[in-house]
Amino acid sequence: MQAIWKAAIHLQAVQREEDPRTSKKIVVRKGRHAVGKTLVAAVVAASLAASGALAQTQDRVSIGTNMPWANLAWGFEGGGQDDTDGAKLVLVDLFDASNETIQSLKSQGKIIACYFSGGTLETWRDDVNENRDAWESIAVGDMSEWDGESWLDITKLEELQAVMEPRFQLAADKGCDAVEVDNVDCYDNGECFKETSLKGKSRAKRMAAQLEYNLWQTSVSHELGLSIGLKNCLGMIDELEPSYDFAMNEQCGEYEECDMLAPFLGSGKAVLNVEYSPTATSCEDAQELGIMRKTCVHVEDDDGLCSNETSWTNCFDDIGVTSAPTPAPTKSNATMGAVAIGTDMPWANLAWGFEDGGQDDTGDAKLVLVDLFDFSIEQIQSYKSQGKIVACYFSGGTLEDWREDVNENLDAWESAVAGEMSDWEGEAWLDIGKLDELQALMEPRFRLAAEKGCDAVEVDNVDCYANSDCSENLSLDDGADAKAAQIEYNLWQTSMSHELGLSIALKNGLGMIDELEASYDFAVNEQCGVYDECDLLAPFIENGKAVLNVEYRVTDTGCTDAENLGMMRKMCEPVEDGEGLCADGGSWYNCFALDSTVGNSASPTVAPSAPPSTSSTSDQSTRFVDVYTDWGLLAYGGGEEDDLDELSFVIEDLRSDRLASLVTSGHRMVCSFSAGKVEAQADEAASVVEDLVLSTSSSDAWLDLSQLGALKVLMNARLQTAAQTGCIAVDLGDLNCADSTECVSAVADKLDASSSRRRMRRRRAQSEDEQEAVAALQLEFAQWLVARSNELGLAVGLRNASSLAGDLADEIAFAISFNCQASGTCDAYSSLLAAGKPLLDLEVYEDASQMPTCPSTSTSDGIYVKRCVGSGSSCAEDASYNNCFTARSDLTPPTASPTTPDTGGPSETPETPDKGDNSPSSDGLVDASFRSATIALMVIVFLLLAVLGIFIYRTYFRRELVVERSFTQRPRVKSAAPPRRPPPSKPAVAEAEPCYALEQT
Repeated sequence: MQAIWKAAIHLQAVQREEDPRTSKKIVVRKGRHAVGKTLVAAVVAASLAASGALAQTQDRVSIGTNMPWANLAWGFEGGGQDDTDGAKLVLVDLFDASNETIQSLKSQGKIIACYFSGGTLETWRDDVNENRDAWESIAVGDMSEWDGESWLDITKLEELQAVMEPRFQLAADKGCDAVEVDNVDCYDNGECFKETSLKGKSRAKRMAAQLEYNLWQTSVSHELGLSIGLKNCLGMIDELEPSYDFAMNEQCGEYEECDMLAPFLGSGKAVLNVEYSPTATSCEDAQELGIMRKTCVHVEDDDGLCSNETSWTNCFDDIGVTSAPTPAPTKSNATMGAVAIGTDMPWANLAWGFEDGGQDDTGDAKLVLVDLFDFSIEQIQSYKSQGKIVACYFSGGTLEDWREDVNENLDAWESAVAGEMSDWEGEAWLDIGKLDELQALMEPRFRLAAEKGCDAVEVDNVDCYANSDCSENLSLDDGADAKAAQIEYNLWQTSMSHELGLSIALKNGLGMIDELEASYDFAVNEQCGVYDECDLLAPFIENGKAVLNVEYRVTDTGCTDAENLGMMRKMCEPVEDGEGLCADGGSWYNCFALDSTVGNSASPTVAPSAPPSTSSTSDQSTRFVDVYTDWGLLAYGGGEEDDLDELSFVIEDLRSDRLASLVTSGHRMVCSFSAGKVEAQADEAASVVEDLVLSTSSSDAWLDLSQLGALKVLMNARLQTAAQTGCIAVDLGDLNCADSTECVSAVADKLDASSSRRRMRRRRAQSEDEQEAVAALQLEFAQWLVARSNELGLAVGLRNASSLAGDLADEIAFAISFNCQASGTCDAYSSLLAAGKPLLDLEVYEDASQMPTCPSTSTSDGIYVKRCVGSGSSCAEDASYNNCFTARSDLTPPTASPTTPDTGGPSETPETPDKGDNSPSSDGLVDASFRSATIALMVIVFLLLAVLGIFIYRTYFRRELVVERSFTQRPRVKSAAPPRRPPPSKPAVAEAEPCYALEQT
């Protein structure tokens, strides 16, 4: 429940005065039905994910909106009675109807829905009497209106599931096509919830408990191939409609609540309704709304039963009507076998983004976007034969004068034009006020996508209402709502797609997400990161639907916000004078791993509603220092003679074949890689690395610091690999470009050559020389590396970067130097050592005779020396290490651990090791004790302040915050969505924070 409450902060139900799917006026019930929508909406995604209902549904019968029905289950004193002739759907009682009765009705071509109570104990039921103790243990208040019936406690979910699951199974075994589960609104009945632990709890918490149980019912039904109807429960329709297949209601007409059922009707799902107190106009509102209503004359003293002397009167014809249900799009993507687009599915874009269309590496992509017209059937089938999902792009809102179908029927297309697109030559907006004409033009495109074998469609330009070039030239009647017209057109597109078995993406259209998310299968967005609008896509992510995002600039934040939200982002360098296209010759940079093992399942995984909790920079470095001081080395080449089991941690190359096995066997591994040079063994795409390589005369291939945004994307992939492998820290090398004359000169040339990098040019102009400018860039990059590493749960060490180690002494966990004692340069790390961080020094000697004995004071200075025979900074392959420190005898032996990031090191606090010749001095122990006492005092002060804060909050502010909360927690919703390709008038990013573009070679 805690996770649900966190997710609820980002959600709030929208109270609508008009349902865009039906264009009928509706009145959302105020007061009790409007409270708690925030929490309840969050439960939907969490419950669906827990049950696996998003993808594990079998084929099931659709209940059409125009399907005549008969009720043999309930309504009269003795149960149900009705005429089944001409009915296509028949309700029967699950227990009273025999197998033979059900099969006889099915042999007549009828659909059978089986009724049972899912929220009460009925004393006359056989399964209750066979297991009475289990049923009575969860029974609470008696139902005052029905003898022999008691409510069941929805807070005892496991016990409730145990007694109800056999009923769903019985329905499947008997051959029922659907189930109608009654009494699923305990949360709204005082006789029920007041007898449970929900007594005194807020309505939101009661709704959350009910929602969890109801969504479990839908999951079980769908797993068994059963459709399921929502019985009454009007207060949670917005949250439950996407998961239910039809609705059954009693007396919404009498209580003027039928308009609350509009979400079912708008999604093409049947609403069956009965009224026990008919009036002369009882059928009129039902027929207007599309509700299949039955009426009867109620018992004299009971308005909840029909008189046995009467019969049902239908507000619909029951002869000659055939079942032609409109497939209803649901959040489970269970429509006509449409392919589900997983939230973690690597994708490639061959459809758009560049001047001449799309270009991308499809190697390990699981989803490929292609242009519907430019790609042949053979090309599409070739991708599908490789196991890839193919989504076909076309414009659903504009005339493109180069398309073949446009030129074949030019008069019809031009007659539907609303206005020219100011940003794109040869393209004009289509008039959404001419719905019939639009449908006639677009339906062939959907059918072409199905015929070519596309799995999904990405339909562009579906936000005319938000673009003045289009909205100001529409043929709508005066006063007509352009947004409502847009939604009506878009919902027709989803219906058309699902009828053909195609998934469909909402392209941009951020201003309509609340109305459209339930009907779309995934989302494609351009530049939500640049315009700080990505949080508006949360409804897709929270319901387990993929969001594919592109940014036409590599931003300083890079991938972090996309990862936190759960989006699959691509970035590129824009064309020089625009923001809506990538520069030709460039390439996409992915904020996700192109891994053939990722995204192979079409089952979407629900993205977290909030980023995972990570330790701060200081937490990571402090934990590392407190626990790890003695070290083993497998990286940089050299010997392997260390006893790894006795050492706190081991440094190994990130690309090493043995790294994963060492992590699995329980060793604490630090992953080593270069953050400043090309790594020959790295597995990044060659085109990505080539764009970042500086041309220098030396053999060292430095990476271009002038392209910080692109560098961040590249390094983010390496950091993610380290975290996913299970490393506890990273050892970052080659962050010393500023110390290399050749590197400084090359970066300076890049800065001079690029007139678009205004921030860097300003920085350079304000610097005394080239070296200072490059050093500033180097520091900025290193700070980002440390922050990003900590977000991923990794501590950071810097290798051979003494100046940065001093600047970042408080942020990093350790530093590594080569031969600083032999060269007398260890003083360069004085700031690091003063901050209490260890310096790991590798001393390499050409001959063993040159190797002196370890000084007894080495570790007391915070320097931990490892020596070997070799050359430069590499030990000889057969060399043995000579450690000038004592292995930590107080560490527990390594045990097998999962290959997941260790966010803070071992949980135990190690005791001080026994002092020996090479142990820290007593002064060091005193310093440690002082630090511990200081920390303890700070904790006490913090607790006192916390108590004081709680007192002030409860006394003065609680009421105001509670009242204000429902108005402040909803994510910002813009009145108009951004255009597909931002027009020149779109506000630019503030100059104080411009983004770096990628340099083209």
